[in-house]
Amino acid sequence: MMHLRQPILLPKEQPLRALIHARFFTEEQRQSSIDDQVASCRTFLESNLPKGWKPQQVVIDVIAEPEVSGEIADRPGINQVWAGIEAKRWDVIIAEESSRLYRHPTKAGELFESAVDAGVRVICPSDYIDTADDDWPDRLHMCQMQHSRSNFYTRQRIRRAHDGLWARGAAVGNTVIGYKRRCTVPATETEPARGPFYDEIDEEKAVVIREVFERIAAGETATEVGEWLDAIKFAKAKWSRQAKWTTGNVNAIIRRTIYRGFETFRKKKAERKLRTGKSEYVWNDEDKIQTRESPHLRIVSDHLWYRANEVVDKRRVFQKPVRGAGHLLRGTTRQRRGPRSWILRSTTWRTAPRSCGSWKPQGSRSRTDG
Repeated sequence: MMHLRQPILLPKEQPLRALIHARFFTEEQRQSSIDDQVASCRTFLESNLPKGWKPQQVVIDVIAEPEVSGEIADRPGINQVWAGIEAKRWDVIIAEESSRLYRHPTKAGELFESAVDAGVRVICPSDYIDTADDDWPDRLHMCQMQHSRSNFYTRQRIRRAHDGLWARGAAVGNTVIGYKRRCTVPATETEPARGPFYDEIDEEKAVVIREVFERIAAGETATEVGEWLDAIKFAKAKWSRQAKWTTGNVNAIIRRTIYRGFETFRKKKAERKLRTGKSEYVWNDEDKIQTRESPHLRIVSDHLWYRANEVVDKRRVFQKPVRGAGHLLRGTTRQRRGPRSWILRSTTWRTAPRSCGSWKPQGSRSRTDG
Protein backbone atom coordinates (compact mmCIF):
# COMPACT_ATOMS: atom_id res chain seq x y z
CA MET A 1 0.00 0.00 0.00
CA MET A 2 1.25 3.46 -0.90
CA HIS A 3 2.49 5.58 2.00
CA LEU A 4 1.65 9.26 1.63
CA ARG A 5 4.48 11.69 2.16
CA GLN A 6 1.96 14.39 3.05
CA PRO A 7 -1.11 13.36 5.08
CA ILE A 8 -4.68 14.13 4.06
CA LEU A 9 -5.86 16.94 6.32
CA LEU A 10 -9.47 17.57 7.30
CA PRO A 11 -10.80 21.10 6.63
CA LYS A 12 -11.77 23.02 9.76
CA GLU A 13 -15.10 24.50 8.71
CA GLN A 14 -16.52 21.86 6.33
CA PRO A 15 -16.30 18.12 5.66
CA LEU A 16 -13.56 16.72 3.47
CA ARG A 17 -15.07 16.29 0.00
CA ALA A 18 -13.64 13.22 -1.72
CA LEU A 19 -14.32 11.54 -5.05
CA ILE A 20 -13.62 7.88 -5.75
CA HIS A 21 -13.44 7.06 -9.45
CA ALA A 22 -13.65 3.47 -10.71
CA ARG A 23 -13.69 2.02 -14.22
CA PHE A 24 -13.18 -1.24 -16.09
CA PHE A 25 -13.12 -2.16 -19.75
CA THR A 26 -15.41 -4.68 -21.46
CA GLU A 27 -12.52 -7.11 -21.98
CA GLU A 28 -12.46 -7.77 -18.23
CA GLN A 29 -16.20 -8.52 -18.02
CA ARG A 30 -16.18 -8.18 -14.25
CA GLN A 31 -18.84 -5.97 -12.75
CA SER A 32 -17.41 -6.76 -9.31
CA SER A 33 -14.25 -4.88 -10.37
CA ILE A 34 -16.07 -1.60 -9.74
CA ASP A 35 -17.00 -2.61 -6.19
CA ASP A 36 -13.48 -3.86 -5.53
CA GLN A 37 -11.91 -0.60 -6.72
CA VAL A 38 -14.31 1.53 -4.66
CA ALA A 39 -13.71 -0.57 -1.53
CA SER A 40 -9.93 -0.40 -1.99
CA CYS A 41 -9.95 3.38 -2.50
CA ARG A 42 -12.28 3.90 0.47
CA THR A 43 -9.99 1.82 2.70
CA PHE A 44 -6.97 3.79 1.50
CA LEU A 45 -8.67 7.11 2.18
CA GLU A 46 -9.84 6.13 5.65
CA SER A 47 -6.42 4.73 6.61
CA ASN A 48 -4.76 8.03 5.69
CA LEU A 49 -7.09 10.36 7.59
CA PRO A 50 -6.03 11.84 10.97
CA LYS A 51 -6.65 9.65 14.02
CA GLY A 52 -10.03 10.18 15.66
CA TRP A 53 -11.79 11.37 12.48
CA LYS A 54 -15.57 10.97 12.39
CA PRO A 55 -17.76 9.84 9.45
CA GLN A 56 -19.57 13.18 9.36
CA GLN A 57 -16.24 14.87 8.65
CA VAL A 58 -15.90 13.15 5.24
CA VAL A 59 -18.29 13.19 2.27
CA ILE A 60 -17.46 10.62 -0.42
CA ASP A 61 -18.87 10.69 -3.97
CA VAL A 62 -18.42 7.77 -6.36
CA ILE A 63 -18.29 7.92 -10.16
CA ALA A 64 -18.27 4.50 -11.81
CA GLU A 65 -17.66 3.75 -15.48
CA PRO A 66 -18.33 0.08 -16.22
CA GLU A 67 -17.48 -1.47 -19.58
CA VAL A 68 -15.82 1.56 -21.18
CA SER A 69 -12.30 2.01 -22.50
CA GLY A 70 -10.01 4.49 -20.77
CA GLU A 71 -8.54 5.35 -24.17
CA ILE A 72 -11.72 7.24 -25.08
CA ALA A 73 -11.29 10.92 -24.28
CA ASP A 74 -14.99 11.88 -24.18
CA ARG A 75 -16.96 9.68 -21.76
CA PRO A 76 -19.99 10.52 -19.56
CA GLY A 77 -18.22 9.49 -16.35
CA ILE A 78 -14.94 11.28 -16.96
CA ASN A 79 -16.85 14.34 -18.13
CA GLN A 80 -18.43 14.47 -14.67
CA VAL A 81 -14.94 14.43 -13.19
CA TRP A 82 -13.90 17.34 -15.41
CA ALA A 83 -17.02 19.30 -14.43
CA GLY A 84 -16.39 18.62 -10.73
CA ILE A 85 -12.79 19.82 -10.97
CA GLU A 86 -13.86 23.00 -12.72
CA ALA A 87 -16.47 23.63 -10.02
CA LYS A 88 -13.98 22.68 -7.27
CA ARG A 89 -16.52 20.18 -5.96
CA TRP A 90 -13.93 17.98 -4.23
CA ASP A 91 -10.80 18.39 -2.17
CA VAL A 92 -9.28 15.06 -3.21
CA ILE A 93 -9.81 12.56 -6.02
CA ILE A 94 -8.77 8.95 -5.54
CA ALA A 95 -8.51 6.33 -8.30
CA GLU A 96 -6.89 2.93 -7.96
CA GLU A 97 -4.44 3.83 -10.73
CA SER A 98 -4.15 6.62 -13.28
CA SER A 99 -5.36 4.33 -16.08
CA ARG A 100 -8.78 4.16 -14.41
CA LEU A 101 -9.14 7.84 -15.19
CA TYR A 102 -7.45 7.66 -18.60
CA ARG A 103 -5.36 5.31 -20.70
CA HIS A 104 -4.57 8.36 -22.78
CA PRO A 105 -1.31 10.11 -21.79
CA THR A 106 -2.31 13.50 -23.21
CA LYS A 107 -5.75 13.62 -21.59
CA ALA A 108 -4.44 12.21 -18.31
CA GLY A 109 -1.84 14.99 -18.16
CA GLU A 110 -4.48 17.63 -18.88
CA LEU A 111 -6.82 16.24 -16.22
CA PHE A 112 -4.14 16.14 -13.52
CA GLU A 113 -2.87 19.61 -14.40
CA SER A 114 -6.40 21.04 -14.28
CA ALA A 115 -6.98 19.41 -10.89
CA VAL A 116 -3.75 20.85 -9.47
CA ASP A 117 -4.58 24.32 -10.81
CA ALA A 118 -8.02 24.06 -9.16
CA GLY A 119 -6.51 23.01 -5.83
CA VAL A 120 -7.85 19.44 -6.08
CA ARG A 121 -5.48 16.72 -4.92
CA VAL A 122 -5.35 13.55 -7.05
CA ILE A 123 -4.03 10.28 -5.59
CA CYS A 124 -3.54 6.95 -7.43
CA PRO A 125 -2.22 4.48 -4.83
CA SER A 126 -1.28 1.62 -7.20
CA ASP A 127 0.73 4.01 -9.36
CA TYR A 128 2.26 5.79 -6.35
CA ILE A 129 1.05 9.12 -7.72
CA ASP A 130 0.11 12.00 -5.43
CA THR A 131 -0.16 15.50 -6.85
CA ALA A 132 0.87 16.83 -3.45
CA ASP A 133 4.38 15.58 -4.31
CA ASP A 134 6.60 17.58 -6.61
CA ASP A 135 7.56 14.55 -8.71
CA TRP A 136 3.99 13.59 -9.67
CA PRO A 137 4.38 14.63 -13.37
CA ASP A 138 7.30 12.20 -13.82
CA ARG A 139 5.42 9.38 -12.10
CA LEU A 140 2.29 10.02 -14.17
CA HIS A 141 4.28 10.08 -17.39
CA MET A 142 6.00 6.76 -16.64
CA CYS A 143 2.81 5.04 -15.50
CA GLN A 144 0.82 6.21 -18.52
CA MET A 145 3.55 4.88 -20.80
CA GLN A 146 3.32 1.51 -19.07
CA HIS A 147 -0.48 1.41 -19.29
CA SER A 148 -0.43 2.36 -22.97
CA ARG A 149 2.18 -0.29 -23.66
CA SER A 150 0.09 -2.84 -21.82
CA ASN A 151 -2.85 -2.05 -24.11
CA PHE A 152 -0.59 -2.45 -27.15
CA TYR A 153 0.54 -5.92 -26.10
CA THR A 154 -3.01 -6.89 -25.16
CA ARG A 155 -4.15 -6.06 -28.70
CA GLN A 156 -1.33 -8.18 -30.10
CA ARG A 157 -2.32 -11.13 -27.91
CA ILE A 158 -5.97 -10.83 -28.95
CA ARG A 159 -4.97 -10.70 -32.62
CA ARG A 160 -2.73 -13.74 -32.21
CA ALA A 161 -5.56 -15.63 -30.49
CA HIS A 162 -7.98 -14.76 -33.31
CA ASP A 163 -5.45 -15.91 -35.90
CA GLY A 164 -5.13 -19.22 -34.09
CA LEU A 165 -8.89 -19.71 -33.94
CA TRP A 166 -9.24 -18.86 -37.62
CA ALA A 167 -6.49 -21.31 -38.60
CA ARG A 168 -8.19 -24.21 -36.80
CA GLY A 169 -11.62 -23.41 -38.28
CA ALA A 170 -13.14 -22.09 -35.07
CA ALA A 171 -15.68 -19.26 -34.91
CA VAL A 172 -14.32 -15.70 -34.85
CA GLY A 173 -16.49 -12.63 -34.38
CA ASN A 174 -20.25 -12.36 -33.96
CA THR A 175 -22.63 -15.16 -34.84
CA VAL A 176 -24.19 -14.67 -38.28
CA ILE A 177 -27.96 -15.09 -38.62
CA GLY A 178 -28.71 -18.66 -39.68
CA TYR A 179 -26.00 -20.22 -37.53
CA LYS A 180 -25.46 -21.21 -33.91
CA ARG A 181 -22.38 -21.69 -31.79
CA ARG A 182 -21.23 -25.06 -30.48
CA CYS A 183 -18.93 -24.99 -27.47
CA THR A 184 -15.97 -27.27 -26.89
CA VAL A 185 -16.50 -27.62 -23.15
CA PRO A 186 -20.19 -27.69 -22.10
CA ALA A 187 -21.43 -25.52 -19.24
CA THR A 188 -21.81 -26.93 -15.72
CA GLU A 189 -23.73 -25.72 -12.69
CA THR A 190 -20.79 -23.60 -11.62
CA GLU A 191 -18.92 -22.83 -14.85
CA PRO A 192 -20.09 -21.34 -18.17
CA ALA A 193 -19.48 -23.04 -21.51
CA ARG A 194 -15.95 -22.65 -22.85
CA GLY A 195 -14.41 -22.55 -26.29
CA PRO A 196 -13.04 -22.72 -28.83
CA PHE A 197 -16.53 -22.34 -30.30
CA TYR A 198 -17.55 -23.62 -33.72
CA ASP A 199 -20.36 -22.46 -35.98
CA GLU A 200 -22.97 -24.82 -37.35
CA ILE A 201 -26.14 -24.30 -39.36
CA ASP A 202 -29.33 -23.49 -37.47
CA GLU A 203 -31.74 -25.38 -39.73
CA GLU A 204 -34.82 -23.50 -38.50
CA LYS A 205 -33.35 -20.14 -39.47
CA ALA A 206 -31.58 -21.50 -42.55
CA VAL A 207 -34.97 -22.19 -44.16
CA VAL A 208 -35.81 -18.47 -43.91
CA ILE A 209 -32.37 -17.44 -45.22
CA ARG A 210 -32.85 -19.63 -48.30
CA GLU A 211 -36.21 -18.07 -48.96
CA VAL A 212 -34.72 -14.58 -48.68
CA PHE A 213 -32.28 -15.47 -51.47
CA GLU A 214 -35.03 -17.06 -53.54
CA ARG A 215 -37.32 -14.04 -53.20
CA ILE A 216 -34.58 -11.59 -54.18
CA ALA A 217 -33.48 -13.78 -57.11
CA ALA A 218 -37.11 -13.95 -58.25
CA GLY A 219 -37.34 -10.15 -58.44
CA GLU A 220 -38.82 -9.07 -55.11
CA THR A 221 -37.37 -5.84 -53.72
CA ALA A 222 -35.41 -5.73 -50.49
CA THR A 223 -38.18 -3.61 -48.99
CA GLU A 224 -40.77 -6.26 -49.77
CA VAL A 225 -38.58 -9.00 -48.34
CA GLY A 226 -38.00 -6.91 -45.22
CA GLU A 227 -41.76 -6.52 -44.76
CA TRP A 228 -42.16 -10.27 -45.12
CA LEU A 229 -39.47 -10.89 -42.49
CA ASP A 230 -41.25 -8.49 -40.13
CA ALA A 231 -44.54 -10.26 -40.80
CA ILE A 232 -43.15 -13.67 -39.84
CA LYS A 233 -41.34 -12.03 -36.89
CA PHE A 234 -37.92 -13.27 -37.95
CA ALA A 235 -35.48 -12.04 -35.30
CA LYS A 236 -32.52 -9.88 -36.24
CA ALA A 237 -29.13 -10.04 -34.54
CA LYS A 238 -29.25 -9.16 -30.84
CA TRP A 239 -26.97 -6.14 -31.34
CA SER A 240 -29.25 -4.56 -33.96
CA ARG A 241 -30.31 -1.00 -33.22
CA GLN A 242 -33.89 -1.47 -34.42
CA ALA A 243 -36.21 -4.45 -34.57
CA LYS A 244 -37.63 -3.86 -38.04
CA TRP A 245 -35.89 -5.17 -41.14
CA THR A 246 -34.55 -2.50 -43.46
CA THR A 247 -33.45 -2.61 -47.09
CA GLY A 248 -29.84 -2.49 -45.93
CA ASN A 249 -30.37 -5.44 -43.57
CA VAL A 250 -31.79 -7.59 -46.35
CA ASN A 251 -29.05 -6.65 -48.82
CA ALA A 252 -26.44 -7.38 -46.15
CA ILE A 253 -27.70 -10.97 -46.00
CA ILE A 254 -27.44 -11.30 -49.77
CA ARG A 255 -23.87 -10.05 -49.71
CA ARG A 256 -22.60 -12.47 -47.06
CA THR A 257 -20.40 -15.12 -48.65
CA ILE A 258 -20.67 -17.46 -45.67
CA TYR A 259 -24.09 -18.56 -46.96
CA ARG A 260 -22.34 -20.21 -49.92
CA GLY A 261 -19.69 -21.76 -47.67
CA PHE A 262 -16.93 -19.16 -48.07
CA GLU A 263 -15.84 -17.13 -45.05
CA THR A 264 -13.91 -13.86 -44.89
CA PHE A 265 -12.21 -12.30 -41.89
CA ARG A 266 -10.80 -8.81 -41.29
CA LYS A 267 -12.44 -7.14 -44.27
CA LYS A 268 -12.42 -4.12 -41.98
CA LYS A 269 -9.99 -3.15 -39.25
CA ALA A 270 -10.29 -0.92 -36.20
CA GLU A 271 -8.30 2.29 -36.48
CA ARG A 272 -7.91 4.29 -33.27
CA LYS A 273 -7.87 8.07 -33.44
CA LEU A 274 -5.09 9.41 -31.26
CA ARG A 275 -6.82 12.60 -30.13
CA THR A 276 -10.21 11.13 -29.21
CA GLY A 277 -9.16 7.57 -28.37
CA LYS A 278 -12.17 6.28 -30.29
CA SER A 279 -11.85 3.61 -32.94
CA GLU A 280 -13.55 3.49 -36.30
CA TYR A 281 -13.70 0.59 -38.73
CA VAL A 282 -12.04 1.16 -42.10
CA TRP A 283 -11.64 -1.12 -45.10
CA ASN A 284 -8.60 -3.34 -44.80
CA ASP A 285 -5.99 -3.89 -47.52
CA GLU A 286 -6.94 -6.71 -49.89
CA ASP A 287 -3.81 -8.72 -49.09
CA LYS A 288 -4.63 -8.66 -45.36
CA ILE A 289 -8.15 -10.06 -45.68
CA GLN A 290 -8.28 -13.71 -44.59
CA THR A 291 -10.51 -16.30 -46.26
CA ARG A 292 -11.36 -19.95 -45.82
CA GLU A 293 -13.59 -22.54 -47.46
CA SER A 294 -16.34 -23.73 -45.09
CA PRO A 295 -18.53 -26.19 -47.03
CA HIS A 296 -20.21 -27.36 -43.81
CA LEU A 297 -21.73 -23.85 -43.45
CA ARG A 298 -23.25 -23.70 -46.94
CA ILE A 299 -26.95 -22.72 -46.86
CA VAL A 300 -27.54 -21.74 -50.52
CA SER A 301 -26.06 -22.95 -53.78
CA ASP A 302 -23.52 -20.92 -55.73
CA HIS A 303 -26.04 -20.45 -58.51
CA LEU A 304 -28.68 -18.98 -56.16
CA TRP A 305 -26.16 -16.81 -54.31
CA TYR A 306 -24.73 -15.26 -57.48
CA ARG A 307 -28.17 -14.84 -59.03
CA ALA A 308 -29.46 -12.92 -56.00
CA ASN A 309 -26.33 -10.76 -55.92
CA GLU A 310 -26.67 -10.03 -59.61
CA VAL A 311 -30.20 -8.74 -59.01
CA VAL A 312 -28.95 -6.49 -56.18
CA ASP A 313 -26.08 -5.23 -58.35
CA LYS A 314 -28.45 -4.17 -61.13
CA ARG A 315 -30.55 -2.17 -58.67
CA ARG A 316 -27.63 -0.12 -57.42
CA VAL A 317 -27.94 3.56 -58.11
CA PHE A 318 -24.17 3.97 -58.08
CA GLN A 319 -22.62 1.18 -60.11
CA LYS A 320 -19.08 2.10 -59.07
CA PRO A 321 -19.42 3.47 -55.54
CA VAL A 322 -16.45 5.15 -53.88
CA ARG A 323 -15.79 3.91 -50.38
CA GLY A 324 -13.15 4.41 -47.74
CA ALA A 325 -10.82 7.42 -47.74
CA GLY A 326 -11.98 8.51 -51.21
CA HIS A 327 -15.61 9.06 -50.18
CA LEU A 328 -16.55 12.76 -49.96
CA LEU A 329 -18.65 12.15 -46.84
CA ARG A 330 -15.90 10.21 -45.05
CA GLY A 331 -15.85 11.15 -41.37
CA THR A 332 -19.30 12.78 -41.44
CA THR A 333 -21.91 11.11 -39.25
CA ARG A 334 -25.26 10.28 -40.80
CA GLN A 335 -26.99 12.67 -38.41
CA ARG A 336 -24.97 15.58 -39.86
CA ARG A 337 -25.63 14.74 -43.50
CA GLY A 338 -28.12 17.07 -45.08
CA PRO A 339 -31.08 16.05 -47.26
CA ARG A 340 -29.08 16.81 -50.41
CA SER A 341 -25.94 14.93 -49.44
CA TRP A 342 -26.83 12.31 -52.07
CA ILE A 343 -25.69 14.83 -54.69
CA LEU A 344 -22.12 14.40 -53.47
CA ARG A 345 -22.38 10.65 -53.96
CA SER A 346 -23.81 10.79 -57.46
CA THR A 347 -21.63 13.46 -59.03
CA THR A 348 -17.92 13.67 -59.65
CA TRP A 349 -16.82 16.99 -58.28
CA ARG A 350 -13.92 19.12 -59.28
CA THR A 351 -12.34 21.50 -56.84
CA ALA A 352 -12.06 25.14 -57.84
CA PRO A 353 -8.91 27.13 -57.04
CA ARG A 354 -8.57 27.97 -53.34
CA SER A 355 -8.83 31.67 -54.05
CA CYS A 356 -12.19 31.18 -55.73
CA GLY A 357 -13.78 29.39 -52.78
CA SER A 358 -16.46 27.74 -54.91
CA TRP A 359 -17.04 24.38 -56.59
CA LYS A 360 -19.35 22.84 -59.14
CA PRO A 361 -19.88 19.45 -60.77
CA GLN A 362 -17.93 18.57 -63.86
CA GLY A 363 -19.75 19.35 -67.07
CA SER A 364 -22.20 21.76 -65.40
CA ARG A 365 -22.68 25.39 -66.35
CA SER A 366 -22.80 28.21 -63.86
CA ARG A 367 -25.13 31.14 -64.28
CA THR A 368 -22.22 33.31 -65.35
CA ASP A 369 -21.30 30.98 -68.22
CA GLY A 370 -24.07 32.44 -70.37
